[in-house]
This record gives sequence, C-alpha cells and structure tokens, in this order.
Amino acid sequence: FGGAPGYIKNAFIDISNKIGISPSNILFVGDHPINDIEGARKAGMKTAWMKNVYFPKPDFADIIFKNFDQLIGEFDNES
Repeated sequence: FGGAPGYIKNAFIDISNKIGISPSNILFVGDHPINDIEGARKAGMKTAWMKNVYFPKPDFADIIFKNFDQLIGEFDNES
C-alpha cells in the first residue's frame, strides 16, 4: 500500500466492500503505523497495532499489543 494516504484509505474501503462487511465492524491488525493502522482507521475500521522495533507507536491505534496471545486477551477481558 505504499502511496498517498487517500489511496491507502480507498484500498481498505474497497476490501470492505468486496467482503460485504462495514468498515466499522472490522478490526484490522497490522504492524505498520501508516500503511496499516492509519489507512484502516481513516476507512472507519477499528485497529490493532502489533508492537515492533522498526516503527514508533501510533497514537491512534485502538489496541496495542506485543503478541497474539495478548491481543486475544483483549477480547477475553470483554466478557
């Protein structure tokens, strides 16, 4: 998805339309703060950012996690 933020946002919206699920009902999981998290957020999706040493923490991710067990734990805590 390298490119302008508008292009990235449109790519996420296109995917949402193709699978027939509203962006507001999608949790997008990624590790790149701009291409993954910002693009999905601008498309209206919830976002989960997997920490890594290559990128700074985005301030706009809904969930920040270190490993998938921790991500799953976020949902276990909701019940």
